[in-house]
Amino acid sequence: MSFDRRTFLFGLGALALGPRLSFAAERATVLVLSSDTSERTQTLVETFKANVTGVTRLSYELGAEADAAAFLADNLRELQVSLVFASGRGDAIGLSVRVDPLAALTRLQGLLPRMTTLGAIRGLKDPESLWWDKLGEACEALKLKLDVRKVNASADVANASAALLAQCGAVLVQPDSQLWAPSVASRLLYDASLAKIPVIAFDRSWLRAANPAPFVLESSPKGLGEVAAQEAMRLLALGEAGAARSFPEPWLVGSKAALRALTIPLKKESAALVNEWID
Repeated sequence: MSFDRRTFLFGLGALALGPRLSFAAERATVLVLSSDTSERTQTLVETFKANVTGVTRLSYELGAEADAAAFLADNLRELQVSLVFASGRGDAIGLSVRVDPLAALTRLQGLLPRMTTLGAIRGLKDPESLWWDKLGEACEALKLKLDVRKVNASADVANASAALLAQCGAVLVQPDSQLWAPSVASRLLYDASLAKIPVIAFDRSWLRAANPAPFVLESSPKGLGEVAAQEAMRLLALGEAGAARSFPEPWLVGSKAALRALTIPLKKESAALVNEWID
């Protein structure tokens, strides 16, 4: 399981091992906590519940009850909980939710048929090597050329983005707090708008920028719930221990204003590839 402080913008699926790791002789207990009543979070939680089987499940809606959350945190051992799944809003450490690269690129290719080369900026400290390997495999399967520029600091992003905007049909960026300061993100979006090149982001806040990203890739709530359940079953020794890691299906958010600025036309059938539109 990989951890990242900026992965959950709209839903947090956090898995934490409790005091017991041996479940051969007794039924594991899973505590499901939720502090957000949005439709997205409810979908995530219900999908998780539906895919975690063979356990005793306790559910609790925290709402704004900070005292209740503190009580549960202090008494997890006494509750004899095997694993905790927490879902809600906020900046916290949790399960990585990078979307499935092949599913995401397949959808984007339908929206950007002229995209023959995909540029990407990767921080040297980015730990998600498996995801980047899968991205390369997806590009190869879709006959897309992938140009990845590795950077070590915000100062390197300007040179990397300038090169990619000059050579690629689209640029994909993963959020990294050490690299993407607001000024760096704003400059990339501004330069991309001048070059008429779409920037594909993984942070919905970019849709509120002066020059917003035309597309933002999030993990779908259903897909996130499924992946979190797979990891829970593995940790509880109820699933296949050696199963290959999977990534959630993408939830694609589009900005009509940004697409108009980039002069990217949308037909009815291609617009249907976007899960959610924001003007």
